[in-house]
Amino acid sequence: MKLKWDFHELYDFGKRVGNVSKFEDTCEKLTQELAKVLHSMLINDTPVKTGELRAGWTDGENYKYTVKKVANGFEVELKNEVPYALSVNDGHYSYNQYGGAYVVKNRTVPYTQGNSDATFVFGHFFVEKSILKLENSKTLEKVLYKELEKWFRWCVDGK
Repeated sequence: MKLKWDFHELYDFGKRVGNVSKFEDTCEKLTQELAKVLHSMLINDTPVKTGELRAGWTDGENYKYTVKKVANGFEVELKNEVPYALSVNDGHYSYNQYGGAYVVKNRTVPYTQGNSDATFVFGHFFVEKSILKLENSKTLEKVLYKELEKWFRWCVDGK
């Protein structure tokens, strides 16, 4: 009695799993999807006074979320073109026109080093908050699962 095994499908599966370009396409799509989610979180978490800061969010490519391959993965650049965006996020020193300090609703502390009349305005850290929200949300898990499931199905079915 002879036993005969057909490993053709298993061999094809192995070739598909080893298809680096298809996996890179999946990672690129995954990065785009995560950028879309983070972008909407950034818009929602950006403080609003005039609306200019919130409207300044862009990725420089009309929201195409252009993904670049870097040495250890993929990246998307989301930019806020408003000049004071970094100051609002990280905090800044503030002076009024007479050299005295502005006071901004419990978000300031006097800068006491030297003879300065400056006041330090604490940042809102909305970028960091948005990233933490994304990392701790179920959305991250859903997007990862959805895209990796598509890739794995392609590996198994070839479709």
